[in-house]
Amino acid sequence: MKRRTKTLLTTLIALTITAIFIVGFLLAWDVFDFKGKLDKLFNTNFYATEEPLYISDVKINLDSPRTSALPTAERELIENYFTCYYASLGGFYHENMSRFYDFQCIDEFIDDLALDFEIIAAKNAAADYSFKECDLTVYLVTRRTTNEGTVELSFKVSADVQYGFSVYKTTIADENHSFIVSTGDECLIKSHTSDRVSRKYAETVINDVIAEDGYVLSDLSYTYFYPYSERTLKRFKDSNISFSDSLNGMLTAEYEPKFTAEYEYNRKTACDYARESEGHSAKFGSYDENDTNFCSQSIFAAGIPMDAQGDKLTQWKWYSYDINNAREHSGCTLSWYDRERFWTYAAENTGFGLVAEKNAGLLPGDIVQFTYYNKEDEKTEIALQCMVTEIVKDKNGNPVDYLVCTDKIKNKPLSLLWNGDIRTISIIGYNTANI
Repeated sequence: MKRRTKTLLTTLIALTITAIFIVGFLLAWDVFDFKGKLDKLFNTNFYATEEPLYISDVKINLDSPRTSALPTAERELIENYFTCYYASLGGFYHENMSRFYDFQCIDEFIDDLALDFEIIAAKNAAADYSFKECDLTVYLVTRRTTNEGTVELSFKVSADVQYGFSVYKTTIADENHSFIVSTGDECLIKSHTSDRVSRKYAETVINDVIAEDGYVLSDLSYTYFYPYSERTLKRFKDSNISFSDSLNGMLTAEYEPKFTAEYEYNRKTACDYARESEGHSAKFGSYDENDTNFCSQSIFAAGIPMDAQGDKLTQWKWYSYDINNAREHSGCTLSWYDRERFWTYAAENTGFGLVAEKNAGLLPGDIVQFTYYNKEDEKTEIALQCMVTEIVKDKNGNPVDYLVCTDKIKNKPLSLLWNGDIRTISIIGYNTANI
């Protein structure tokens, strides 16, 4: 009996120790992120393939005059990061970006997804969206040491890209990037934020995917991003197909305006202004989100008169920065530079001034807004407003995409910016009387 009791006691102790070990391991798996460590050790991150850097055939001419003052490790990190990113875009191959990030950097996933979205869209396009040339300029704006001993770097990045399909050069001006990087011999990215439109789209989609399980981005540790990245990639591929179908529908549809106007809209003049103007001027001011101000300038340049005759929702004017909803030619209205208010004016104005139709045809000179549903605030937000300036055609002459312009983006294929929800404003012309 004693022997049997001893055996049972030994077994019970062994089971207890085993249970404690299993529970401890499961807790440590999450708290200490063992999976993340194993992924790094055995390279199971599907982005972290150890391919040689810059395998793309695209030639990148990187000019970063102000970054020359940075410490060598920081300068090389930033130059290599942007060169690798754009080489991936131009060659349709997602090069290994993980080498640039510190251990368990969440923004690694967001950057990878933004890159993947653009590659998927470009690779599936009917026109040639590979790079012939790419000149990249990186300007250092600020550098400061944080209280944690890391370094915060902010840059404005501009790119001139010659795609294979187009005679127009695509330019991106003053794209904002902010990095927190570690110091020392091995300088790595600890966080990264950017106003790049494709990154905004990637953040929107992965937030939607995460919300399906009842979480928000900040709830997740590095380990749990892997399955969400895979689901987001699938969403990209699905949305690219549906978005392409939607574009084809707009490109091939016979558009008959519901409204008429006294005077036609000069589309060519509007497009010429959109291609040539930066949209930042003493005449019309400049705003942090300047895309709607830019579109208003382009429309005004094409002869659409400023409108001070309606109420505060159906006026459209800019004489100075001061908000003025009175029926007089002074100050400005929100509809000139605010995306939502511009949409309201274009959709609701029925008298003097702009005549337009929402969600109808789409031609050069018309307006596109990229939208997403903000689940936290339970309302539709507008990520960007731009003007269509050209129809992209494949080698057989069939329309396949649009080129769009904003104050910072010139001649960029619409499908490479956003594959989510869009809404359009078709501009018909203008009236000079309240008819």
